Amino acid sequence: MIETSSFQIDGFECFKPEIAILTNITPDHLDRYEYQLDNYILSKMNLFKMMTPRDKAIFYAEDSLSRRGLELKPQKATSFWISLIGPQSAGGFSDLTSLDFAVGGKNINIPVSVLPIQGKHNILNALFAGTAAILAGVEENQLMAGFKTFKNAPHRMELIRTVDGVDFVNDSKGTNVESTFYALGSYDRPMIWIAGGVDKGNDYSILVPLVDKGKVKTLICLGKDNEKLKKAFGGIISDIRETQSIAQAVSWGLESGKSGEVVLLSPACASFDLFKNYEDRGEQFRQAVLELNGKQHA
Repeated sequence: MIETSSFQIDGFECFKPEIAILTNITPDHLDRYEYQLDNYILSKMNLFKMMTPRDKAIFYAEDSLSRRGLELKPQKATSFWISLIGPQSAGGFSDLTSLDFAVGGKNINIPVSVLPIQGKHNILNALFAGTAAILAGVEENQLMAGFKTFKNAPHRMELIRTVDGVDFVNDSKGTNVESTFYALGSYDRPMIWIAGGVDKGNDYSILVPLVDKGKVKTLICLGKDNEKLKKAFGGIISDIRETQSIAQAVSWGLESGKSGEVVLLSPACASFDLFKNYEDRGEQFRQAVLELNGKQHA
């Protein structure tokens, strides 16, 4: 199994997967693609260029940019689709209570409640992974066991600690707007959001419904140049602060947060202005949270 970026796909010459997944396409790295979204989409679609009808490609039915990619560059592999809107004749569907797969003549239903990590984006990931696993020959009991025992990787919606009733969540891997969209949408509690870094041509407008009306009470901009973030959310989020110190950001999070609320690091940006990479950013966040003075409840 290989997870690959558009940067790596650009260098592929004869890479030919038997099963390939395109989870979605979101405007990202546009600075690398002459700020032309279609150029970025075409880069992503090159994942499928060597595949044949005997190979399998899995797409998200509700992602308009994936469909745009198929229009720009049709692929030859047999397509499977996952959806949160309606059942698929070949692929996976969830109504957010069960995972329903129709793959290779098999119909498999698994309760969402067995997943150790919740949220709509994790259900989508489970649909992709389950569809690919069934295509690879995994049996239903094996799939169920895999879902039950799954452990999320560090820096991906990772609860670090609860201090005085405030949850501190590390989503440093959220380096683009789409990832942060799913992170913000995972909570129905008030949030203190830590964001910022190296902007890659981001359009923050899709985040507005997730942060307005007090859903995000404080935005802490963590970066060297925060003007775009401040412009995007000024007048929407009442309390906007700036710092280049992650320890200061974490301290402000505890200061602003009340019991039952969430301090979420989900930057929507690359990390290279202040950190080595997103892992370094996440580890520094973890350390700052662990050093907080306060009663630990979890």
